[in-house]
Amino acid sequence: MLQDINDSDVTFGENVVVFGGDFQQVLPVVRKGMRQKQVNSSLVYSYLWPTLTKFHLTENMRARFDPVFSNYVLEVGNRMQPNTIDETIKIPNEMLVPYEDDNTSLDHLIEDVFHNIQEYSANILTMMNRAILTPKNGSVDEINALLIHRFQGEVH
Repeated sequence: MLQDINDSDVTFGENVVVFGGDFQQVLPVVRKGMRQKQVNSSLVYSYLWPTLTKFHLTENMRARFDPVFSNYVLEVGNRMQPNTIDETIKIPNEMLVPYEDDNTSLDHLIEDVFHNIQEYSANILTMMNRAILTPKNGSVDEINALLIHRFQGEVH
């Protein structure tokens, strides 16, 4: 489309396009596609890949704050043992919140992720580096409501 708009035969119509991402973290979504089909549809397998100029970052800025977790994620991404065995990912016990019951376990999870939540208003950067991921929107709404009630002050 950029070639048509710019009346050019050059890739992307002579425009600079920046792609960013970590190929070990997010694969394209392919409906009813198995793992290999997802991998094959990634940018690395595109006919454009050899024509692109690649820049590699030399320092992971997030890894500076949690090198143990960052190394774990790299080992999983590279399928290194003991974290990945026969396509199964082993999660270290220190990363798990034991299940007691729905409310108690969710409370423990929130406390483990958002230590001293009342202090976040003084340091918003700390809050921005915390997240609880869940596959269902209903769970997101429930967790957000619990978090909002833990903040001091009025809800706006």
